[in-house]
Amino acid sequence: MEIVLDKKEILRYLGYRSKQELTTEMDVQILQLMEEIKHVAVPRYTFLIFPCRSNETEKSIQVVGTDLILEGKAIYNHLKNANKVALLAATLGIEVERQIRKYELTEMSKALILDACCVEYIEKICGTEQLTTHPVFHYQTPHTMTDILTEIIACKQIEIELQKAAISKEMLINNCNEPMPRISMRASLASSPYGIISEFKRRSPSKGWIKEDAQADTIPPAYEAAGASALSILTDEKYFGGSLKDIRSARPHVQLPILRKDFIIDEYQLYQARIVGADAILLIAAALKKEQCKALALKAHELELEVLLEIHNEQELEYIDDNIDMVGVNNRNLGSFHTEVENSFRLAEKLPEEMLRISESGISSPETVKQLRAAGFRGFLIGENFMKTPAPGEALKKFITQLEKC
Repeated sequence: MEIVLDKKEILRYLGYRSKQELTTEMDVQILQLMEEIKHVAVPRYTFLIFPCRSNETEKSIQVVGTDLILEGKAIYNHLKNANKVALLAATLGIEVERQIRKYELTEMSKALILDACCVEYIEKICGTEQLTTHPVFHYQTPHTMTDILTEIIACKQIEIELQKAAISKEMLINNCNEPMPRISMRASLASSPYGIISEFKRRSPSKGWIKEDAQADTIPPAYEAAGASALSILTDEKYFGGSLKDIRSARPHVQLPILRKDFIIDEYQLYQARIVGADAILLIAAALKKEQCKALALKAHELELEVLLEIHNEQELEYIDDNIDMVGVNNRNLGSFHTEVENSFRLAEKLPEEMLRISESGISSPETVKQLRAAGFRGFLIGENFMKTPAPGEALKKFITQLEKC
């Protein structure tokens, strides 16, 4: 739907009074910038819905589950009878910001007018009708919601758009020209007597911080020395405390295959993975449409990256095709984050015999690994069980010693 800006509102934001005369030059400039913003703006919004409760004594509204308290007579009167509140953030994109900065250096009057146009544009987008019809990313209550995956993907979409604005896809492609040696994660797991994929992560949505000060240049090498067959490195920052820098930091210190573990929804992320030195990427069936998953897997192979497909239920078996190198059964429900290792056993007999199988999440005992291996699994992704200890590498070494005795 086309956004129609109100010139009177723009003048009001500029401080014009109703009877104040407007010069022809200024009028033309405002009309030109009202048109310009339609071409440079990339509107996006996201909102979270929280329970709320009113405090009559303090004349304030507390947003339950946060430290936020809304104070003031007007907001109190507006929300005092509400039991839920939506917190919304909206943006017109980085190009608008760049254009304003450009005008600040050349024509300050245009910068001020364009800024006022932005305010009016945002107001229009945030109107009730626009919120329901304008193409945006939106999601509902985090942490108390039944499907946190929806929240994560919504944030990931915005994150990628911001990354593209800073570093174009073309720039990434240009940095992928040089051949880089790759280590096969599939081959490493297939030939390993243990098959442990040791994970490097600082936090999780369900547990919070696990090891906030974890260093990617020390823990992965310790994993390798202890007998890990592969590494999984979380690169999501908001929910897992990771970044692409963690793979770049670990790569020079290890000879193990590295899996970039993230919520991959755009081929832009595949170019990133290749540049920092990952050997494989994770595609989550629950986060992707079937055709989208196939396209990403094909592109990953073009970039010489192996593909680990993560599934959670029998319905997602249809995502498996010739473009998938490994299949991981996630024992963690991405809606509730509850773990149940039985999920791997349930799906084991449904998986293609030739497919290398990996069991993910909720594995804490060597006996469970032994049972999973008997069911046909050759990879076992373990993260929190090691990362929560003072020395993750030593924890893995002890785990493998116990596994040898099973």
